[in-house]
Amino acid sequence: MDLKSPEFIIDQPLHILGFVFEELTATRVSGHLTVTDKCCQPFKVLHGGISALIAEALASLGAGIASDYKRVVGIHISIHHIRPAVLGDSIFAESFPVFVGQKYSCT
Repeated sequence: MDLKSPEFIIDQPLHILGFVFEELTATRVSGHLTVTDKCCQPFKVLHGGISALIAEALASLGAGIASDYKRVVGIHISIHHIRPAVLGDSIFAESFPVFVGQKYSCT
């Protein structure tokens, strides 16, 4: 594991799970993950918490990039499992802004 790789620096939990980023921009963050034992329920199905982790990480990264790495706050996460992902499957995830809000000062 290269502690200086961009993926590790960007999001260590995703790196540990084996998530690979494909695009990192202010309007789209995407990548894929091969489902391994590290991210499965006991029944060898992708754990829903891993889906939430991926959603949160990708949305936060996109918002961070769009804000020039200032502190940002999200208000909603939506996760849709179209079908189960099982051990060995490759899943694709993407995040994009639905609404870009106003700037507020946090002091």
